[in-house]
Amino acid sequence: MKTKKVVSISRIAYPTLSDTVYKSIKELILNHGFPRGARIRDEELAAQLGVSRTPVREAIRTLIRDGLVEVFPRSMTRVRNFTEQDVIEIFDIRIELESLAARKSAERIPADQLRRLEALHDAAEEGMRHGSPKGALDFDSEMHRIILENCGNERLKQIMGNINDSVTYFRKLGERTRAHRGFNYRHREIMRALSREDGDAAAKALAEHLLMAKEQTLRDFEQLKLEEADETTARRAYRGRISG
Repeated sequence: MKTKKVVSISRIAYPTLSDTVYKSIKELILNHGFPRGARIRDEELAAQLGVSRTPVREAIRTLIRDGLVEVFPRSMTRVRNFTEQDVIEIFDIRIELESLAARKSAERIPADQLRRLEALHDAAEEGMRHGSPKGALDFDSEMHRIILENCGNERLKQIMGNINDSVTYFRKLGERTRAHRGFNYRHREIMRALSREDGDAAAKALAEHLLMAKEQTLRDFEQLKLEEADETTARRAYRGRISG
């Protein structure tokens, strides 16, 4: 008599409280709801979120693994204070990996997604002619998402997921600095390559696009340092007037 093979079925996973708390704190960090390098206290966050300290601590541990939170001696936990060296390292990795994704996805992007990208690109160029960068930013986000979604490599998607958290942080930072000029570099060349299903050309254009974005992000950081220095000087001058 043959033994019936038992099929193993995984239980459906529902979001836990820790997952919800993690997503809330992560969104705050990525959108600069905390100042750069701000100290994180689990008891304060728990009170603000209306939960116990346990899910907050679990969320913080995950954010440490994500590289968005860092721990210092004597258990001080703070939002990661990204530096120019972080920008260089993250973009160097991103250029290599996302160029690979572009090469692989050029022949895989469904026609309806490509048409959507083309419409967004047309709207972006129209907006840039009228001095509005929003369309270019919207197109840029969707372009990167669709390229990665269609690369056909799940491990590549997983690795890029962590890198893209830092990229989101950098992008939001750029929106706050006066030196920022948008992310429309090489968009036209990338779209032409994708339309021709030319993976090599798409990878080359995307690498050039990301190299320029890297240089812009470094300018954003330099501008931010100048603005922070001006604010520090102004505060010191104010305290000097008060104490005098």
